[in-house]
Amino acid sequence: MKLNGIRCKSCGASIKIKEGDKNVTCPYCNNTYTIDDENKNETSKTKSSAQINKTVTPQLMILLIMIPIIIVVNIAIIAGVVTSRSRSVSNKVSSQVENSKVEQKKEQEKRKLQTEVFGFNMFYSSGTKIGGNVGYQLDHVITSNKTNKDRAITVKYQETQTTSPDEILQIKKKLKEFDNYEVILNYDDDGFVKELIVEEVK
Repeated sequence: MKLNGIRCKSCGASIKIKEGDKNVTCPYCNNTYTIDDENKNETSKTKSSAQINKTVTPQLMILLIMIPIIIVVNIAIIAGVVTSRSRSVSNKVSSQVENSKVEQKKEQEKRKLQTEVFGFNMFYSSGTKIGGNVGYQLDHVITSNKTNKDRAITVKYQETQTTSPDEILQIKKKLKEFDNYEVILNYDDDGFVKELIVEEVK
């Protein structure tokens, strides 16, 4: 005997019917249906719907729900990576700009120091000089030591070693204008003359 089925219009349950049955009752909600040609057609449709519904498994439903979630999560991750990279690039550019400013400042300070060193040292030279030339250099030492005590130049001659303008003047008076003297210059770490040594040439 061939069994067919219809779907209950009230609760949606599947109701099995036998061939030749005229009436069937839903075992879940007790609704009774009269079986006729229209119901048979409906039975056929219901069977088709049931087959379709069977293909929509719980796993497929979960998958259909998860796909949009996965897409949204991936978009969020990509957006986060892009944002992170943008921040990284921005930080790198900022760091490079800051380093560039620091380097420019150092270069400016270096050039300023070089200018100051040149201006400070331009009156002094080492080597063999006549007394008059040495006296000229000592005059500049006297002036510099009066106005720039932070960079006072020490003068050495014979037993005298001093930064005092008065004592340096006394050294100058001891030099003979046309006799030869050896001038030796020593410099500090920044390149400024810090010591002027006068020795007699024998």
